[in-house]
Amino acid sequence: MSKFLGGKLDNQEIRQRIYTYEFSSGYKPSKELVNSAIEQFWFHDYYNSIISDEWFLAIFPKFLDKHKPGKFNRYDFYAFLINQITENKTERLGLQRIALEFEKAQVDRIKTDAYEHFLEDIEAPDGLFSISWFENKRLAKIVKEDNKSLFAWEHHTLTEFLVAEFLIQQKNSFQEFQKLAILSQEGIVAFKPSWSGVLRFLMESKYAQEITAWLMQFLDEYSDNIDDNLAELLVFEGLNTSKSFYFRIFNLVYNTYFERQVWLPIWTRHRLSRFVDTEIYKRLKTDIKKWPQQTETYVKRSNAIMVIEGLLENKNSLLTTKEKEYWKKTLVNFCNKPGDGGNGVLQRTCLSALAYFKDGSIIPKVAKSCFENTQDSLVRDEFIQLCYNSAPNSRYAIDYLVEGIKKGATIYARHGLYEITTKSAIKYFLKKIIKDNGFWTKFIDHESIFDKEDGDKRLLANITRNVDREVIKLLKKNIFGIFAIPNFYQENKSSFIRKIVQIINKHDSGFLSEILKLINKQDNDDKIAHLFFDFEEILAILLTPQNVAEYFKQLEEIEERHKERVIYTARRINSKIGRAVYQKAVQLKLIEPLNEQTAITNWEKQQEQQKQNKLDEFLRLLEPAPGKYIPSVFEYYTQNQKEFDEFFKTKKGQRAEKRLLKLVLDEGLKKIDPRKFTVTIPNKKAGNSQFTWSTSASYFGDMLSVLKILAPEQIKKYRQKIIDFIPYAFSDDMGQILELVSEISDKDLEFVNKVMGNPKDDRRYLIPSSYIYIVEQLLKRRYRLLQSKEIIKSFIGDQNIGDYNQRSALKTFGLFLNKKNTESKKFLQAIFAKRDKSNHNKQLGNIANSLLISVYEDEEAINWRFKKIKEPLAFEGRKLDGEFHEVGPIENELDTLAFAGPLINLKNETYLPKFLKLLDHSFKLQEEKQGKNYSGYINYIWRIVTKNLENLQETGSFRPLMYFNAWLLMQKNHPNLNWLKLHIENSRRRYINDVNPKFQLNRDLENSIELLCRSNDPAQKIACALFKSQLVEQKLKELLKGLALYTSLITRRHKIKKKVDYDDFIRFTLGDLLMLLNKYEDSNEDSDIKKLRSEISNLNGIRKKFTHHLYEQTKTTQDLFNEAKTSINSSYRALQLMQSVWIKVLAMN
Repeated sequence: MSKFLGGKLDNQEIRQRIYTYEFSSGYKPSKELVNSAIEQFWFHDYYNSIISDEWFLAIFPKFLDKHKPGKFNRYDFYAFLINQITENKTERLGLQRIALEFEKAQVDRIKTDAYEHFLEDIEAPDGLFSISWFENKRLAKIVKEDNKSLFAWEHHTLTEFLVAEFLIQQKNSFQEFQKLAILSQEGIVAFKPSWSGVLRFLMESKYAQEITAWLMQFLDEYSDNIDDNLAELLVFEGLNTSKSFYFRIFNLVYNTYFERQVWLPIWTRHRLSRFVDTEIYKRLKTDIKKWPQQTETYVKRSNAIMVIEGLLENKNSLLTTKEKEYWKKTLVNFCNKPGDGGNGVLQRTCLSALAYFKDGSIIPKVAKSCFENTQDSLVRDEFIQLCYNSAPNSRYAIDYLVEGIKKGATIYARHGLYEITTKSAIKYFLKKIIKDNGFWTKFIDHESIFDKEDGDKRLLANITRNVDREVIKLLKKNIFGIFAIPNFYQENKSSFIRKIVQIINKHDSGFLSEILKLINKQDNDDKIAHLFFDFEEILAILLTPQNVAEYFKQLEEIEERHKERVIYTARRINSKIGRAVYQKAVQLKLIEPLNEQTAITNWEKQQEQQKQNKLDEFLRLLEPAPGKYIPSVFEYYTQNQKEFDEFFKTKKGQRAEKRLLKLVLDEGLKKIDPRKFTVTIPNKKAGNSQFTWSTSASYFGDMLSVLKILAPEQIKKYRQKIIDFIPYAFSDDMGQILELVSEISDKDLEFVNKVMGNPKDDRRYLIPSSYIYIVEQLLKRRYRLLQSKEIIKSFIGDQNIGDYNQRSALKTFGLFLNKKNTESKKFLQAIFAKRDKSNHNKQLGNIANSLLISVYEDEEAINWRFKKIKEPLAFEGRKLDGEFHEVGPIENELDTLAFAGPLINLKNETYLPKFLKLLDHSFKLQEEKQGKNYSGYINYIWRIVTKNLENLQETGSFRPLMYFNAWLLMQKNHPNLNWLKLHIENSRRRYINDVNPKFQLNRDLENSIELLCRSNDPAQKIACALFKSQLVEQKLKELLKGLALYTSLITRRHKIKKKVDYDDFIRFTLGDLLMLLNKYEDSNEDSDIKKLRSEISNLNGIRKKFTHHLYEQTKTTQDLFNEAKTSINSSYRALQLMQSVWIKVLAMN
């Protein structure tokens, strides 16, 4: 099992289990089927395959044994799996409905109590679908997260399959799926990414052709929904896709990424090649031309070549000898002249494709540009792979594999060495690395990672297969060279070196003698000792019972201790042979025998004595004289609690425990009053750590620790004293106080506040950080601490309080604030105004500015931070591969976005124009600064903007997303827009996923209203009319907000003219909203806005008349019923028109 996989099986172990399974039917799965199955489970579930769990894997061979498939289908396996688990249709249907609720909520785990309530809501039969039922069936389990118990499905694919199976059983399967998976709101029509797992199962079912046709039609109409996930799904080989779809699928996927000018997703690159026909192939050759823009050129070329690589891999008949020569020449040319501004992807793509030619002559043609002269480690890694995939036994390849190790390409270069298989290549490799210190230090440095069967043991096996006298000679030269490396101390412990030595020794028994001669040649004891230390374990491996006497004979002049240590090492590390060497040396009286039992006994005695010493010291501290104690006993106990708790189980120990507790209670907590502690700080200037205080203050915290362990029930009695100890509490005590006293009020803090608020009291300056921390934690737990606010505020600017504590105090002060605190706002503005006086003031000013933004959304503070962010940050990047370096402030900000955080966290779409100006600024900088120094800064700006966009999903609206789309449409001719669009596409995916659950409550309410509308009961019909008109009012508010925001970007280019800004429509009635809608003009007589305006006017009149006369006695029930129907129909028309207006506005660019 793999530790990396959390104890689950890796793919190789899974294969082994399948191949060794005894199939009762005689069925034997082919290698192709097993690989296909593993890949299907692995696809979109990297490192989380369901059959990496042994329990589910045990079912897999049973499925194969029963169905004997010629081609594996994942849907069929899951159907078999659920058949094994459920006993009847009732259970299966119940499971499907439960799974549906989880998929709707986009979760695979919920709190256990929430699940219990859910079972009550669905009125599940007793015992059926209980948590224990799920656990017994191995469908779910209880997991702990943040000290909460959660009901969690064993694997997310279980719910996905059950929902897919449920949908297939419905009369209108596709319509039901669309209701669940397609989001249509505020003009956005989007596939919810969280439903892609269910979609995949549907595409694997017997309805694969129908669902694929629907998906392609949907994506043709709403191409914004094509993302990496759906693209990979469309081309995945595990699906039942008809060849009739091939041309459409290729064009849909390839064209999307072609037009977006971004890379094809990983899983599509080679797989797209199976859809290529003659017509598409001709197009691919055209697509590698030079395009108007640099980025456009290298992206389109790369994508086309990714598909060509798939053709090369599959030896497609389209690639004739002539065509292959064309592509070889073209790819080499692109490697050497990528014209990509240092991007590197085109070079990597070409190198990857060139490897399929298996032509070693390519290596020197691309070596300079792709290895020697590039600083791009990813390009170098791909070049290394070209070397060993093309001609690993060539001298060119070996030269660069060795250099690759030295340059840090550890993984790829090392795996390349494993491919060296011929005798001549092995000899060339061994000659090349003799005395190459750089190679050997790097190679041995990372040895532990590769010391396994599919790692370094492959290289050793290749060497062994090609051993002859010359190879042995070369191996010995390498060994002596390694041990001669200055200041290198790992060779003696190297498993690889040991195995090389064993190979040598097997073919040359005189190797031991050669090492001993080298040692004898040394002219002083220091050199001899050094060599013995270096060669100790090597000598231990070479020793045998037959040569041990000769070993001592050759080293007659060497100190006994050196010689003997090697024998003992042999006994320890060389298993059976090593023990025989030791016994022979004892027999020949060359060394003194070890008395193992004596050594063990001595060690045990030593351990016991150490334990007794600790206990004696504890008892001495507990009572050095009758009735006395030494205060350090409390800390000593907590440091050695485990050992002393064992002692407390004895009679003597019970007496000691009783005394210890008595000291804590009677001599400590009952008598000691923290309010009476004194503190004297001669020099209160910040940074001075000298002070004197009451002795009992030094151990009061330790007594609390003992109390918590021995008598936690007593804590309540001393609650106030524990709180009063805050001014004297160091870091360990702070957490303990919060743990011991869960709730603290202003009244509880009366003494503490008096101390901490008095600048004349030295106790205020002892550990102010403790008070700041306690207040911060209590505020985060929602406690009201009104008196603490001014005390925390008083710390800021107090010269006797350190800079760091002042900054912490200001951050904590921010937790007290809300928009109504106008005086506090002035205080922050005053701090901000002093920011240029010193570095300390600058840091305080930055924090004050952050609070002015996060609490008050202060326009001046926001503008200042936006202005600072627009100051370019030049960063060279990390030049040295694989080496640690100190992270500077610029790199830290580019990585963490800390300074930008307050702006990113603005959850108000009003500021979107400011963020778009940041993007404009980044594009302008790209044009002005062509160097790569600013690429990190530009990416930094894009991350700020997209992260703010993702945060705006909390508004529960798609307006921000649409606003970005409008801006993107206006920038469509910018040469580098593709990378930004990729950022925003990723944000869009997360945005739709995250904002979707926020609409669930509204959707549930709307569904309930629909049930009322379907009824013919007059009362329910009337209720429906009232609800529907209210819904229209709410939707109209959202539309007006969207129009105001969206059209602000495009009014100059269209006939719609915005004449109103929105602020807050909460109090507006339908009539008020109609007046705002009237302020949008459109010269088109048949426009949807005009139609909507007319319909809203109509509905407003109907609604007034209907509600005002609802209870008139002149109205019959039938009259009200008919009026309700009229109102409902008008509402429906208005809602449809609003969606139409959204779509029309979004189509503008």
